[in-house]
Amino acid sequence: MNILECKSSHVSKDLVGRHVTDWRNPLSRLRESMDNDVMDVLHPCFDGLNQREKEIFLHIACFFNSHPEKYVKNILNCCGFHADIGLRVLIDKSLISITNSRIEMRSLLEELGRGIVQGNSSKEQRKWSRLWFHKQLENVIMDKMVK
Repeated sequence: MNILECKSSHVSKDLVGRHVTDWRNPLSRLRESMDNDVMDVLHPCFDGLNQREKEIFLHIACFFNSHPEKYVKNILNCCGFHADIGLRVLIDKSLISITNSRIEMRSLLEELGRGIVQGNSSKEQRKWSRLWFHKQLENVIMDKMVK
């Protein structure tokens, strides 16, 4: 029995004969649990990268998903990441792909990367190593000004 069958059989036993509205919270919990299980499977893929490859992965997840390959390579090379090698490793490990000269990362992998950046301080954006939305940067700057 796989994880999905195990979790869904447990949920369904608890909900037999209940009204549809009683299903909402358990289904939501099941969805969240499945998301965590998927992230637990994906995380070792990230852990197997060397430090430069991890940085490239996180940059793509936070900033460069769906951007032109040439543009991303130029920026990464300017930062000393040796983009040709790093991107090749990520492609070989199926963490990214290049489609129509654009770097593409699946949404679950993007979510994994952003989750890694957030770490254990998801509420404290000032502790993140990267901020990818204008509003996040604004919040951190305002927070520093208040202090």
